[in-house]
Amino acid sequence: CRMKTFGETCLAFCGAGYEVQGGPKVFTCDVAPGSAGFVNQSGIQAVRAAPPSCRGLPCTSKQPNGLGVFEDCDGKVTGETCTVSADLGYEIKFGGPTTLTCEASGSFTGPLPVIVPATCEAPEWDVGIGSTCRNKSLGMDCWAYCLRTHYGKPKRYDCRLSAFAVTIEKAGDDVNCTLNTSYVPAPSRRLQPRELEGPEVLRPCDALSVVQAGLDETRFDH
Repeated sequence: CRMKTFGETCLAFCGAGYEVQGGPKVFTCDVAPGSAGFVNQSGIQAVRAAPPSCRGLPCTSKQPNGLGVFEDCDGKVTGETCTVSADLGYEIKFGGPTTLTCEASGSFTGPLPVIVPATCEAPEWDVGIGSTCRNKSLGMDCWAYCLRTHYGKPKRYDCRLSAFAVTIEKAGDDVNCTLNTSYVPAPSRRLQPRELEGPEVLRPCDALSVVQAGLDETRFDH
């Protein structure tokens, strides 16, 4: 309706991404009572007449999905936004939830967060129990076992999704370790100092030193 002269008509309709309800509106450049301007087909000034009724079209392309994704993008129409975050049992690796916009093209645009399985917190085990359950993510398993000072069978545990969080839960029976009263610790062995000359005096004990001292065996802690 721009640059119309007296007596000319124009059509008002809905733009891309919208659909018109009830059809477009026709306006005429005419002298309305009290002012000059557009009037509709009933002679009512355009500023007082109802514009076309436009309804946004829903976005159907590039809607976020995938394992661990939580979003509220269903039913969003042109111009509306939605939020993408992590579902229960998952977490956003960097940053926080992101916002997507439903564009006139029918597609969502905007950054998507990087979502990964959440990590289970390792349980506090009783004395004499060790485990491989540190830094386990949802769906991974681990084992709890008896240390050398105790005896008992190792048991498998799983990182699972509970009602409100991800937790380490037993796959069968709990691990049960009994104190080994006959356990005698191996005699401690230490690196012995020796007289060194020249630059070697400043050389630290390294992995080779541990091997030479016999401390690389699995029965030793140091």
